Amino acid sequence: MNYCALLLIGISSLAASAQSGKEMDSYLQAWTDMDMFSGTVLVAKDGNIIIHKAYGKANVGQNIENTCETRFRIGSLTKSFTAMAVLQLQ
Repeated sequence: MNYCALLLIGISSLAASAQSGKEMDSYLQAWTDMDMFSGTVLVAKDGNIIIHKAYGKANVGQNIENTCETRFRIGSLTKSFTAMAVLQLQ
């Protein structure tokens, strides 16, 4: 199983039980500190935003931090997310 799948499984289980974003923030920050995650996260539950935060670098070489407005070149990466979402619904 790849890191992306492990990260998604962890976040989805935390989102199901968390009332605030503190647990998710700690979880994501740990992945960021290990250089295993860099990106922007938005998790909402029942129409309320639990966490909306950027982690890691947008450009490591130029030391530019990610922001919630950072644009990502994701190509076909969304196919994996869609597949996982469909499997979770099944």
